[in-house]
Amino acid sequence: MSPRSAKGLGLGVLLLGFAFLYLPILLLMFYSFNSSRLAMVWAGFSTRAYSDLFADRALTGEAARAALFKENPILSSTRAAKDGRVMELDPTLLVGGLGPRLPDALKKISDGFYPGTAAQ
Repeated sequence: MSPRSAKGLGLGVLLLGFAFLYLPILLLMFYSFNSSRLAMVWAGFSTRAYSDLFADRALTGEAARAALFKENPILSSTRAAKDGRVMELDPTLLVGGLGPRLPDALKKISDGFYPGTAAQ
């Protein structure tokens, strides 16, 4: 095999590897703008799900969970949702880097994962 054909083969394998890694991410991004309630049935382009979620930033607690499950019904069938272990975190927590609110958020996550150790 000549060095030129080996270089072309290496480039082809590299491109195939990148396609294998990034194609599912691109498909997920594409289907997130689907107007259908079903995950893989294309019914047209829509930003309705995103606009509903971000329209009222004042939603917290149970109202935020209800809106999330309404817009993403597949999430309500997960074990965490059925057990009531869906946690709410501030979406601006990591904006601008690690800040002074991070330890409290990590404590909240830890308490959610390990509820028996919350008192320690």
